[in-house]
Amino acid sequence: MACLTEEVAAVLQQTGDVLSSLVEGSHGSASQNTDLALPSLFRAFQGIRERAAEDQCTLAVLALAKSGKSTLVNAVLGSAVLPSNNVPETARICAIQHTPTAPGPRLAYQTPDGQTVQVEGAGGIREHLRQLNAMGRDGRQGMVADEQPLSIAMPIAALAATPADALSSRITILDTPGPNEAGEDHLRFKVERLMEGVDAVLYILDWSKLKTNEETAMLQRLHELNPGVVRRLCHRCFFVVNKLDLAESSEGMGGEETREYVAALVTSQLNVFLVSARDALRSRLALRPAAAADDLDAFRKVAFGKHWGRVTDPETIRETAVEMLEASGLPELETRVLGFLGRRAALLHLVAVLDDVERLLAQVHNLASASVASLHQGVAALSATVGSLQGRLAATLAQFDDVRREVQELEGLVVDEVRERMGRLRHRLVDQIHQGGGR
Repeated sequence: MACLTEEVAAVLQQTGDVLSSLVEGSHGSASQNTDLALPSLFRAFQGIRERAAEDQCTLAVLALAKSGKSTLVNAVLGSAVLPSNNVPETARICAIQHTPTAPGPRLAYQTPDGQTVQVEGAGGIREHLRQLNAMGRDGRQGMVADEQPLSIAMPIAALAATPADALSSRITILDTPGPNEAGEDHLRFKVERLMEGVDAVLYILDWSKLKTNEETAMLQRLHELNPGVVRRLCHRCFFVVNKLDLAESSEGMGGEETREYVAALVTSQLNVFLVSARDALRSRLALRPAAAADDLDAFRKVAFGKHWGRVTDPETIRETAVEMLEASGLPELETRVLGFLGRRAALLHLVAVLDDVERLLAQVHNLASASVASLHQGVAALSATVGSLQGRLAATLAQFDDVRREVQELEGLVVDEVRERMGRLRHRLVDQIHQGGGR
């Protein structure tokens, strides 16, 4: 791993040298486009260097609105920290960092006027986020201009079985708004900018929205956001089909058919996970020590239907919750995805950095190619101008030669006329002299 880190550092150094060479070579009017583009390239390069130095692996969770994203994230966290409802809730981007030593969830952020806000406890954070989301959507109190994700530190239940010293890097889950929500262009801009710097993506598909234009557009948007992630789908992008409980109780594609359909959309090598976020969250909350009465009631309603009130035996509830959690598909998702991230986070982070370097170098290559083409065009234009000037000069010289010949001919005529007149004048003088002598 240390060797790979050194190699990545060497690649970054060479990339910086390439950009520096562009600066040294950007002189003259032909380099105007290069001069304009270099600041943004250097900013991107600096961002990559800072990211490479971070001991952090970021997993972005992406989904259409109302696809059960917040419910699934809560199930992974093991706590209902994020607000979820039938209406779109997520309007603020949250960065949830796995902190094994934290006694519970803790939200911390700075307001636009510089004040520090801290909220502790799942219930308090959930309600506070709901209020912030409402203000963020309305654009009140400078929320639109606030680009920093809200920070939540807490132990992530999916990583609880992994010792802290076994994690190769810090794990952060990035909860993002659904980019299909109307009138939320400022949210889309933030999501797209953050997506360019993530290490992996957990993309949630809604089973009830498969084969719709919305999902097709979403997949295309994912391709446009981060080509590096899409290119390494098997290692950096994970697809989850949520609302498996609907598939079991409705007509439509079954489990295997759903896997094959989603894999065919992207790549046949892709692993597709089928989950029921609702069942996973309800069962996990019911299995917590000293589970809240509301959580137990919510689980019993899902597990036992209209007869839920008759089931009160704790052991029956626990056994049913264990079975429901396993059947929800969440344990497999956590083992295959978060377990992989926990063990390979540092390596995945380096791969993501190299993907960003590759994309930056592609931009540099395009800029250099455009500059060369511009120089060639400049040389061609200059050659054409020189040729035109040479033609005009030759024509001018030819006219000058004509004028010179005319002048020479005119000079000859003038000399002849002068000579003739001088001759006539001499004859007249001689005649006058002779006449005077005769008198």
